[in-house]
Amino acid sequence: MKLRRAGFTILELLVVISIIALLMSILMPGLRSAREQAKRVACQSNLKNVNTALLTYVSEYDSYPVLFRVNPNNCNAVSWATWSFGGWTGRDFETYCDSGGNGTHCYHTDQRPLSVYLFEPNSILPDHKGADNVFGSGDDVVTETPIFRCPSDESSTQWKWRGNSAGANVRDMSAYDQCGSSYQMNYYWFFQALDRVDVEAGRCRNLRKWNKAFEIGRRLWRSADEQKGAVRFVTLVEDPFDWGIAQDLKEAANAEAGSDYRHHVTGEQTMGFHGKWSRHMMAFLDGHVDYLLADTRYQREVRWTVTNERWNDTRRRENCPPFNLSSPRDPPDH
Repeated sequence: MKLRRAGFTILELLVVISIIALLMSILMPGLRSAREQAKRVACQSNLKNVNTALLTYVSEYDSYPVLFRVNPNNCNAVSWATWSFGGWTGRDFETYCDSGGNGTHCYHTDQRPLSVYLFEPNSILPDHKGADNVFGSGDDVVTETPIFRCPSDESSTQWKWRGNSAGANVRDMSAYDQCGSSYQMNYYWFFQALDRVDVEAGRCRNLRKWNKAFEIGRRLWRSADEQKGAVRFVTLVEDPFDWGIAQDLKEAANAEAGSDYRHHVTGEQTMGFHGKWSRHMMAFLDGHVDYLLADTRYQREVRWTVTNERWNDTRRRENCPPFNLSSPRDPPDH
């Protein structure tokens, strides 16, 4: 006599499926959190290595790994980008390069000082167009520098300088793909220094002002280091931080402020790479890297500063409006 083997009933199958679905709903947020945590650790490691190279460069050359350009036809037309210190060429040539690839803000990999310092010039291929003869397409010959990429960098803020004129292809780029680096150099001290430079009128006055401002900046960095302020002085930041804090540099805000920048126009709070409001990865002059609550409406807080605190033009909390409580925000951790 054969015994018939009983199977699962429909009800039992539904119960099992429901339990599996419940377990998945419990586990998935944890898996997403673990994945993002791994990306954050990798991002912090990359920024740590880039910052170590930057500080070594500064110590060795007593200057910044900054590439600033002078228009060959007008020595008063000087430009600098926060990402020109290192990284690769990127793909947003529509913004940063003219048709020949030599625009004012077109900084190729083999021209970026820290990239050359890290990778040896002969290991970086000179950029040129691919077979389609169009810069910014997939067949360009370029040398990427993945150490300058944060794994959570999925959307650049640099296109916002162009506003609505930026095409969808640019809006969808990461900062690494758009301008060559997920990390931007702190240059807010430079504008403080530039405001204090007085040079005689004459040929190349702007260029002479820039050179003097960089010299002031070198002294500022040395002073911060010597006076044990290096633990708070920011060297490199992730891209969203750079956009948020740069908003006080708008022309209207500067005109209103006059020679000192203590005004009510502030920067903007921004979402960091890792999905937290006003939390950003930051590197410091003493060499450490941290993931901090960093409200970019201000130029300094308890644990960080992007400017020289001994000068009065630092944007401070007491001179700014209160927090916008309607904005999503983590509670302060200091």
